[in-house]
Order: sequence, then C-alpha cells, then structure tokens
Amino acid sequence: MAIPEHELRLIGDIYDAALDTTLWPRVMTSLADLVGARTSVITALDTLNPAYNLMLPHERLAPESMTEYREQGWDVLDMQVTGAALLQSGVGVATSSHAAYGSVEAWKARIGGYYDYLEKWGLAAQAGALLDHGDFRWSVLGIHRPSAQGVFSDDSIAVLNRLTPHLRRALQIHRQLSYLQRRNAALYAMLEKLAAAVILLDVNGRVTFANSRAEKVLGQQQLLQISRSEGLHTRHAQQNDRLQALLRGCIATGRRDAEGNAGGVIGLGSSAAGDLLLMTVTPLSALESWDELRSDDVAAAVFLSQPQEAHRLALSLLQENYGLTQREAEICEAFVNNPVLEALAPQVGLTLASLRSLFKAVYEKTGMHSQAELMRLLMGLRVNFEHIR
Repeated sequence: MAIPEHELRLIGDIYDAALDTTLWPRVMTSLADLVGARTSVITALDTLNPAYNLMLPHERLAPESMTEYREQGWDVLDMQVTGAALLQSGVGVATSSHAAYGSVEAWKARIGGYYDYLEKWGLAAQAGALLDHGDFRWSVLGIHRPSAQGVFSDDSIAVLNRLTPHLRRALQIHRQLSYLQRRNAALYAMLEKLAAAVILLDVNGRVTFANSRAEKVLGQQQLLQISRSEGLHTRHAQQNDRLQALLRGCIATGRRDAEGNAGGVIGLGSSAAGDLLLMTVTPLSALESWDELRSDDVAAAVFLSQPQEAHRLALSLLQENYGLTQREAEICEAFVNNPVLEALAPQVGLTLASLRSLFKAVYEKTGMHSQAELMRLLMGLRVNFEHIR
C-alpha cells in the first residue's frame, strides 16, 4: 500500500522538527488532525538523566494541564500504568486505551484518580505508542479526545503505526543533539564509559546523571530507591538516616568547595541475607578532575557496587600486554572468582591436568611463579569499582 501524500509530508515535518524543536507543535497538531483527535503530545521521562526529559505538546494542549500533569505526579503514574499497558503491545506499536483495557470502565478502574484529570482536560479517550522503554525511562506518543467522541478507529491506529517508526527516529535524533549541546559533554561521555556505577547529585540532592552501569545495578536490586520528592533513599529507616546524613554532608562540602572529611561508605541491606549494596558518597570538591561539573550544579557523586557480583578482569589488557590467548584470559577471570583448581576445572570444561598445564603457560607469560602471585596480579586488573573506606 502506497503511503498517502499528506502522510509523506508529515513524515518530512517530523524529521525537520528533530532538528528544530520549534516545529514540534505544528507536527503534533497535524498528527492529531490526521486521526481525528483533539490533542496530542510526546512525553519523555528519564529518572536517572533528567536533562533528557522533554514534553512536545500539541498547540491546543492547555499549558495548565501539563503543569498539573507534572506537579500532581501523574507523569510518574502514567509511566508506570500506561507504560505497562502499552508495553504489552510492544515498543513502537500503536494501540488505544479501549483496546488495551477492554472497556472504558476497566480503564477507569485501572488508573483511578488519573482518569478524573484526563476527563477534566478532554484527554480521556486515548491512543498512543511507546517510543522507548526501560526500567527508569520511557517516551510515549499520546493522542487524545474527550470521551464523548468515542474510541479511536482501527484506521486511525493504522495511521499511527505507519508514523510511529519516524517519531521514534526523530526522538532519538533530538536526544542525541541534546546530549551534544550539554555542557561538559566530553566529561559525561567519559563517565558513561566507566566500568564503575556512577550517580551525580545536584545541590538539592536530585539525581542529574547516572551512567549505564548505574542503571544496570539499580535495576538489579530493590535496596536503593529514587524519587523526585525523596531523591536517593532506602526503605530501612536506620540505614536511610545514615545515607541522608552522608548525602547532606557531601552536598554541602561540594557546594561550598570547603576542606573537610565529608563522605564515606555505607552498606545497604545485609550480607547475611545475600543482598548487599555498597555506596561510596563523595563531595565534588574531592574529585578534582570532575570540577568542571560544578557549572551543571553537580555537588556530589555516588559510586555503587554489589559485593556478591563476580570479579571482572580487563581481558583485553591481559591479551595485549601479557600475550594471553582469549581462552587463557577468560580462565584467569574464572580463577579470581573460584581459586580452587579442583572446583575450577569442571567449571571451565578442562581436566585438572589440562588446567594445570594452562596455568604453567600463564605463569610463563605473566612472569608469575605461583597461584598466589598470579592472584595478586589479577586482582589488580579488576575493572569492578573498589570502595575505599
């Protein structure tokens, strides 16, 4: 089926808007008119990197409705509830609230008081698509009209499905350009590549940046929570009191660039329960190489690690600097996590005799003479972040 000419024009406008954000209101208006909607909006929310948050509204979308959306916390509820419903259809797949929930009554029951907000602003009948989704972020296209106008037709959903891939690409372009325009972009790029999990906090204790490693660690545990109202916090009252004291001290020190001993290490959870998260909290004033971040109101840095996590080695360094084969390097990494050769041999698929022969080759290449010497060398090549008490 050939794409209608008016859709092709809109697709061109979408990519123009990716480069010039002033064009988005016109795009959103054209999109709403195309499917018989009253309003439309693209919302992107990133809890760990709020500099990327954006809202691209329709020209007829009342600014007061967007203020209420944020201030009442409907944006977070929207991400949790509507995002979960749209995720069932899949990222990039358009659907309607009626199709997702089966009926208006089921839609009302699922979102509770949020429906009153939608009805108040003429947004109760909805269609949309997830444009991106993760544990701490989402972006979504929302198309709305008053409930009195009825649900969206299959033809309207088909139009949205044709346009959604272009909206996703345009949003990715927009986010990349926003990243490049950010102050100290090179420094943030370096933090993104670190093996350590890093979270940056501003002078008010809000998260301003978290690298990919931090996002992964946060997604694997329930000990450390993030919210706009409480910032970083944990549910255990005593541990949370200590955590907040550390954060306040670091932020104050980092903000006034004073000498002091603010900061420290705190363990959340319990090693006995097998669930432990270590946090090192450091004032920005102690991180000389990162001092440029002060211009972004960064006041403190938090480093995370999971003690139960397996040690990871710099495998490429072992291969390039010591001449180890990939197989030898991988077995060295297994060795630092399981130093008993009798137990290690079946784990790596070798007989004990073959494993001993392999280690003799590793000794010769690295200049080591025993398992103890090799272990000391390898532990110095870990890429996991090590906390300093």
